[in-house]
Amino acid sequence: MLPTGSGQQQQQRSSSMGAAGTAAGGGNHTASAMMEHSGTPAGGALGGGNLGGGNLGGGAFGGGGGALGGNLHQHHDDHGNGGAFLQQHNSNGLGGGKHGGGASNGVDDMVDDSVHASGHSQQQQVRNALQEDDDIVDDIVDEEGHHPVPTQQQEQHDTVGNAAQHRDAAVQELAQAAEDAAAQQPSSSGSEGTHHFMVCGHLFEVASTYMPIKPIGKGAYGVVCSAKDVHTDERFAIKKIGNAFDNPVDAKRTLREIKLLRHLKHENVIGLRDIMKPPDEFTYSDVYLVYELMDTDLHQIIRSSQPLSDDHCQYFLYQLLRGLKYIHSANVLHRDLKPSNLLLNANCDLKICDFGLARTSSEREYMTEYVVTRWYRAPELLLSCSEYTSAIDIWSSGCIFAELLGRKPLFPGRDYVHQLNLVTTVIGSPTEEQMAFITSDKARRYISSLPTTQRSDMAAYYPHASHEAIALLSSMLLFDPSERVTVESALKSPYLASLHDEVDEPTCPVPFSFDFEDSALADENFIRAQVWQEITRFHPNS
Repeated sequence: MLPTGSGQQQQQRSSSMGAAGTAAGGGNHTASAMMEHSGTPAGGALGGGNLGGGNLGGGAFGGGGGALGGNLHQHHDDHGNGGAFLQQHNSNGLGGGKHGGGASNGVDDMVDDSVHASGHSQQQQVRNALQEDDDIVDDIVDEEGHHPVPTQQQEQHDTVGNAAQHRDAAVQELAQAAEDAAAQQPSSSGSEGTHHFMVCGHLFEVASTYMPIKPIGKGAYGVVCSAKDVHTDERFAIKKIGNAFDNPVDAKRTLREIKLLRHLKHENVIGLRDIMKPPDEFTYSDVYLVYELMDTDLHQIIRSSQPLSDDHCQYFLYQLLRGLKYIHSANVLHRDLKPSNLLLNANCDLKICDFGLARTSSEREYMTEYVVTRWYRAPELLLSCSEYTSAIDIWSSGCIFAELLGRKPLFPGRDYVHQLNLVTTVIGSPTEEQMAFITSDKARRYISSLPTTQRSDMAAYYPHASHEAIALLSSMLLFDPSERVTVESALKSPYLASLHDEVDEPTCPVPFSFDFEDSALADENFIRAQVWQEITRFHPNS
């Protein structure tokens, strides 16, 4: 557990979620960048104990170890840390994730970061729980998941082409084996106290205390591999951001996230474990960020084939809101909440990640259409309002809650216009009073031009959800941001009554300052110097 707050109730809740069995995730969805995944199409139970179980897609990860699920009904009684962390592989040997390759929903669906280490006792449990990695086995299948049956004409061509195909396959296997082997062992010594190894064709130079395990993700924002601390056997995710200062926008995002993760310390918010110290303060170009390895993300859980219990939905939503209360109290808006930015471990502990788009709640900066994944974007952002509040995160949380209940996105808009139409169809046309926050006359006229609709009955969308769940969901998805429930009120809702404990829902003691954003951040050397200052905070004596 992270140091903020007593965490006693959180530990009691999470400990009861462990139980036995294997866990969820995987499938064809891109693996999250800070997590190891299996590509096995099915297997693993999310459940066990009093809550049943069922397969959660994605296969058993790493030879057993823990379940996503367990005796949720006992969350106030158990005090252990049931359930093991899962060691997961992606069938491609790479995975994806934010700052990682692959594309289920493109860059929007990639997960940026993992979780902060939480003290010696938790670390020891992680070490005890982690299993040896299984070999990655690639299955050649078509899009439907089965081996394609050739036609007669194809068979004639195959007679000639089989040898070449088998040769190419063998070459690919050898190349993959060579790359895996390169990732397993350092290729040479680097600077003093470091060593080199290759990950997905990218050279890593990291502290010699970290031994590489395998690649996890590769993409626009960096390359990620899992690694082990040779002294403690703890496992982490190391993200390399190559040429980190070439693009001012990306460099600013990296600096923002580093500063935020160092400031925010909460059980439901990821934390940065380390930043590798480069050999030279003035010329370094690569940044290496170290996070604790996580198991899966909420997107992968939602898209799996078996049902989630109401207890799971409650627990995931509660942790999201608990973390959001802390974030908002720090004067920070996340601005990019979505299922793939919510990481999970085998105990069902949830951590909010990816703060690269975060801003202060007092900032009045115009937000472009390309910020925040469209499906989870609040109406005020769709309408390009220049002023917005923490209510934007409540809307996104409501969309995530709806997706938990229905196992599919509530507002999967194809474009800006379709997105607005979906929103008004479900929540109804706003009144003139409810459009008062819209500053653009053009935007107000457009909303008024849409067909008049009444608010849909949410219970019809989610017939198996309780009355309390529907009431909370409805209060989160209101057109006028001033009418939406606050995070504090949402935590006190009847739906979360069994989990709510105000004493164990801490706020941030010191608001986060975004003053650094006002500086000349377009200058490469200035940003490099700012990142160096953050690095030295992790290495004060070196």
